[in-house]
Amino acid sequence: MNEEVKEEPKQKSHIAVFIVFATILIGIVWYWSTSFPVELNVNQTYYFYSDACSNCQVVKLYMEENNVEDKFDIIKIDAAKQSNRASFNGALTGCKIPYSSGGVPLLYINDVCYIGRVDVIDYLNASILEIS
Repeated sequence: MNEEVKEEPKQKSHIAVFIVFATILIGIVWYWSTSFPVELNVNQTYYFYSDACSNCQVVKLYMEENNVEDKFDIIKIDAAKQSNRASFNGALTGCKIPYSSGGVPLLYINDVCYIGRVDVIDYLNASILEIS
């Protein structure tokens, strides 16, 4: 009977070690899946923004006032969300921009990045004039 009592803490420690390793493994897989760049479709236009970004708010207002979403097929991605980090890194990689230099607002199309409210709005203005 004493033998059974001694084995019980040993089994609990094995379970605890397994849980710790499983948690670490899940964390590593999650980190890798959200940190490495994904290749974006170069024929698609992506707009990266953050709700906390004042320049992004200016671009958002411009897009609403000029019905940009009705004129262009743009995928909007909140770059502040960890789950979107891989897509944002993919845009920076496509444009050959170091991760440390990337920011929002960012418009990505055909491996070209327009960064900042002035560049994004200028590109959209020129594109609207082109289709008018």
